[in-house]
Amino acid sequence: MGAGLKYGFAPNWSLAIEYDHLFMPDKTTTFTVVGAPGGLFSTERIDQDVDLVGLRLNYRWGG
Repeated sequence: MGAGLKYGFAPNWSLAIEYDHLFMPDKTTTFTVVGAPGGLFSTERIDQDVDLVGLRLNYRWGG
């Protein structure tokens, strides 16, 4: 999912900004401490969503 804006500020020139949110799958992982008495372990939920912001300066040749 994302959104963006583009603005032409001079002949052949434009400036753009874009936002994107990437929905990545979550994962539950169990970590075990090797050699610990009783086998110490921990379960962690890893959330991997990513937010990206891009800024572009564009020139259109021959426009």
